[in-house]
Amino acid sequence: MRKLTVDFNNFRTLDDFHEFMIKELCLDSDYGRNLDALHHISKNADCEFEVIKGGPVLEEMQEIVCAILCNDVSK
Repeated sequence: MRKLTVDFNNFRTLDDFHEFMIKELCLDSDYGRNLDALHHISKNADCEFEVIKGGPVLEEMQEIVCAILCNDVSK
């Protein structure tokens, strides 16, 4: 299983994050660039995610993304 590190220190905006995900996971134009789409791909990706928080993206959004990618949607 592949490990993908998502380092929010490298993103200025949430759109930068989505661009990173598109590139790293080879997503097509059907990817919706929203939390529902992120949840869908995280369930189907053959990948383990590590999330490093920091940078200018809103901390609350980083927490939500972390919960989705780490499969802890109860947060």
